[in-house]
Amino acid sequence: MNELVRKRILALIVCTAWVICLAPAQATSFDCARARSVFERMVCGDERLDESLQLGEDLRKELLKLDEELNAAYREVLSKHFDPELLKREQRVWLAARERCAREMNVPCNVFHLYRDRIDNLRYDLAHPPHTNAEREAARLLSMGSPPGDNFATSRPATFKGYGMEICEALVRWLNHTTPKGTMECSRCVVRSMPGIGEPAWQKLDTRQHEGLFAKIIEAGITDPGEKGRPEIIRKRLEAARSQGYKLWMLKEDVYQNHRKGEPETIVLYALNMKNFRGELSPEEGERVWGSVWIATDELRQIDKETTTRLLGASRYAMLLYYKGQPYFIGPDMNGAFVKSRRFSGTFCNIDNFGAESERRQK
Repeated sequence: MNELVRKRILALIVCTAWVICLAPAQATSFDCARARSVFERMVCGDERLDESLQLGEDLRKELLKLDEELNAAYREVLSKHFDPELLKREQRVWLAARERCAREMNVPCNVFHLYRDRIDNLRYDLAHPPHTNAEREAARLLSMGSPPGDNFATSRPATFKGYGMEICEALVRWLNHTTPKGTMECSRCVVRSMPGIGEPAWQKLDTRQHEGLFAKIIEAGITDPGEKGRPEIIRKRLEAARSQGYKLWMLKEDVYQNHRKGEPETIVLYALNMKNFRGELSPEEGERVWGSVWIATDELRQIDKETTTRLLGASRYAMLLYYKGQPYFIGPDMNGAFVKSRRFSGTFCNIDNFGAESERRQK
C-alpha cells in the first residue's frame, strides 16, 4: 500500500470518527450538556439538585426513551399540521406542565403519565387530521395552544390536577365555549357533544338471566356495613327496580392499566328508567335513565367492589366515554365535571364553574 492510499484511509477514519462524535447520542428534545430546567437536570442526573428530585438510573432511562418517542411524534405531526404555530404554542404549554410536574413532586403528578398521554394524543392527531373547516376550528378551540377561558377552570389550580393532560385541557375549553355563563342545563349533553368524544359499544344483557348480578350491584351499593336489615333493603330495591324497568349493559375495556395491565375489565352499566328525569342517555337512543357503573368478574356473577372503588371512589355515576380513542370516566354535574383515567388511580382533574360560584356568593 503506497503512502498516498494510506493517508486517504487514515483521513477517512478520522473523518468518520469525527462525525460519530458530533452526532447526538439520543434523539431527545434536549441536550444533557445544556440542561437548564429542573426536569432536564433531573433526567440527566444532575447531582446538584435537591435529593427529593433525584431519580434512579432506570427511571431516567425510561424518561429519556419516552422523550425520544415524544420528540419523534411531535416533529412528524409538526411537519403535517394544518397550523404549525398552534402546535408549537400547544407544545410550549405542555413543556410548562412537564416542568411544573417535575418541581411539584409532592402533588398528584406523574410525569410518566404526562408523557404517555401526550404521545398517544400526538399519534392520534397524526392518524386523524382535521379535513373540513369545522374540524379545524374545533381543533383550534380545544388545543392547549388556545386560551382556556375564565368561567370554568380546574378547581385546584395550585396543584397538578390535569394541567397538561389533553382531556382536561380540552374539557375546560369546551365548557367555557358552550356554557360561558351560569350553570349547565344538561351537563351530560355538553360533555358528550365535545369533538373527539366517542361512545362505547355497550352490549345489552338479558335482565332475566342476570338478576343475581343486579342483586349484587344493589348489595355493593349499600353503604351501611352492618348486616341488620340488609336482605330487606335488597328485596325492596329489587322490587322497585323491576317496577321501573331496570336494564343492564356490559363492555370489556382495559380501563385500569395500573391494576391488571393488558387485561380488560368487564364493566357493567346498571340503569333505571326514570320518567320526566333529565339523566343519562342510555345506549338505546332517546331513553333517559339514571344509572351507575361497576366492575364485574368475567363470569358476570360477582361485583368487584374493591376495583370499582379504587378506580371510581364513590363516583360510580360517571360516564365511560372515549376521547381520542382512550377510555375515560367523566362525571359531569351542574357545576362542571371530573375526569378519571385508567392511567391514574384517582381524579385527573376537577373542573368547576367559578363564574356560577361567584354569582351565588354575590346573591
